[in-house]
Amino acid sequence: MTLREYIGLLAIGSITAIAAWLLVLFFFDPVQSGMISIVAFYLSLFIAIIGVATSIGTSLRVVRFPKRDIADIVHISLRQAILFAVLIESALYLVRLEALRWWIFLIVLFILSFVEYLFLLKQAKK
Repeated sequence: MTLREYIGLLAIGSITAIAAWLLVLFFFDPVQSGMISIVAFYLSLFIAIIGVATSIGTSLRVVRFPKRDIADIVHISLRQAILFAVLIESALYLVRLEALRWWIFLIVLFILSFVEYLFLLKQAKK
């Protein structure tokens, strides 16, 4: 699969996830639908964030580091997009619980940054 095909499929998947998230956002009542609509909201948003962030990260890295291996670029972009999506979803969930405070957000950010640091350490050993 070429980079162009990968970005194209990722864009199609991202647009589909964004459309699904918007459908859940505008057409489902969380009070009547219950847990199903809440799970659909968070899951579709999670997939949409991963798709968009991976697309942006991959595109920027390809431009910035043209001689780097494409597989490495995609791997790093996907990993960081997942961590970013976890950060956003965590913050939204804490807002839903009315438990989000600035220091809790910083703790979550620190934990995710530490996870990325561990991945970078592992990559540096190779």
